[in-house]
Amino acid sequence: MSLPEMFLGALLSALAALVLLLLVRRERRAGVVATAAAEALLMPIPWNSILNRTGAIGLFSHDLVVFTRRLHKRGAGRRG
Repeated sequence: MSLPEMFLGALLSALAALVLLLLVRRERRAGVVATAAAEALLMPIPWNSILNRTGAIGLFSHDLVVFTRRLHKRGAGRRG
């Protein structure tokens, strides 16, 4: 993972934290919002750096499973 990808992921994490705090949780205290956004922005960078340094990045880089149309149409509780 390159450094720009790490920064983009960290920025998206901070944006998601802000959206969840402001819209879902309706948090209005500036200190809480600023702390959560700062942590979401700053913590992924050292975490990804540690993974890159140790060579363990492959352990956490899994593609999402995409269900086929057939499995999607069957549904979870239906048989046959």
